[in-house]
Amino acid sequence: MGVLLRPILAPRRVLAGVLLLVLTQVFGCADRSTDPAAPVKGSPAAAPETPIEPPGILAVPGQLVIRVAPGRTIDEVNAEFGTTVLEALPDQSTYLVAASPSPPLSTLAADLVGSMICDTAEPNYLLTSPETEQASLAIYEGSFDHGDYVDQEALVRIRADRAHAHATGVGVIVAVIDTGVDLDHPDLLDNLAAAPPGFDFIDEDLEPEDLPNGIDDNGNNLVDEAAGHGSHVAGIVAATAPDAGLLPLRVLDSDGTGTAYNVVRAIYHAIDSGADVINLSLGLEVNVLAMETAIRVAHEADILVVASAGNRGISDEDHFPAGYAEVMAVTATDAADRKAPFASFGEHISMSAPGVGIMSTYWNGGYAVWSGTSMSTPMISGAGALCMSLVPVSPDEAKHLIEDGSVELDGEQTPYEGLMGEGRVDLFGLVNEALHE
Repeated sequence: MGVLLRPILAPRRVLAGVLLLVLTQVFGCADRSTDPAAPVKGSPAAAPETPIEPPGILAVPGQLVIRVAPGRTIDEVNAEFGTTVLEALPDQSTYLVAASPSPPLSTLAADLVGSMICDTAEPNYLLTSPETEQASLAIYEGSFDHGDYVDQEALVRIRADRAHAHATGVGVIVAVIDTGVDLDHPDLLDNLAAAPPGFDFIDEDLEPEDLPNGIDDNGNNLVDEAAGHGSHVAGIVAATAPDAGLLPLRVLDSDGTGTAYNVVRAIYHAIDSGADVINLSLGLEVNVLAMETAIRVAHEADILVVASAGNRGISDEDHFPAGYAEVMAVTATDAADRKAPFASFGEHISMSAPGVGIMSTYWNGGYAVWSGTSMSTPMISGAGALCMSLVPVSPDEAKHLIEDGSVELDGEQTPYEGLMGEGRVDLFGLVNEALHE
């Protein structure tokens, strides 16, 4: 990302009423890791046009994401407000700009919109993987193998083998917007070859490699806690839809932190690359207008967008992008088809999927067990790929097939009735629904 940043803080841990539009200081953190080449080991554990940032949500200092109004130009913005373009999505009239410290960014954002030159202006917020926020680590013992991965109980529970006799996701491209992917993993090579090359929006190159860097980039006393996250997510897509193409787009560093603007860039890249499904196992607790717009454009381009509900274990309809109407929001169940203790929930949830103790591919050719809604989400992305490879369907039609083929959750979970989506995903059930359409 180019800067070292403190971790995002939960709003309840910050004094009410404090508004943090930007970090006032950048903190460098020493490496507290052991050998950086060793895999992480651990335990699972209608928006205003100028948004007011909730307490505890952090952003990159001195940066705004703006959308220039129709008929106006970025040159007008720079001339009148002294901004400088850092990155540009000119086809979307969207820009990342740098601003001087005076006036404050909150004032500048309001002035940009008030001038009618910009439709929106907002900080370049930071976001994370849900597992980073909750310090849930992968379990890597070095002894897991391909057999553990393909024969795991979670795949049996969602009836993957029976579904794969009818649909495998062939011809469908799933964009994994995450920490990158192990580009040489034997269980991912064929899937990667079936999609266009990915991109690294952090290092700005064509190799979105999922690797640790041995540095505590976000200052939370954990080193590389998200290394392997994107590989793990990608592996779950591949296990669910074994012939789907994987398009890795790296927007999160090895500590699981990234910027909203890079996520926006990645979404448009996925659209331009012909993706059919976008997997977003990440989020933050504020509506990012630029991200909402990008997801709406993706939906209008007939792309199914799937996002994790978060691991806060609360009713959390303000977790984005899962909170957007165009997104399939996914939460996690345990082996008994009950809500996982960490899983967030709410009326916005579309589906549930297994998310506790999920085995998948990891960095450096390995395999690891991880728990979180990030693990549930790619099962739904893979389910979408199965639908799309079987019958020609729109994103909304794929969503309904997945929901209609699901297994009803235990009605005795009264605290969560109506808050866990339409049920727990069942791949064979959705295939039956699609075949009888």
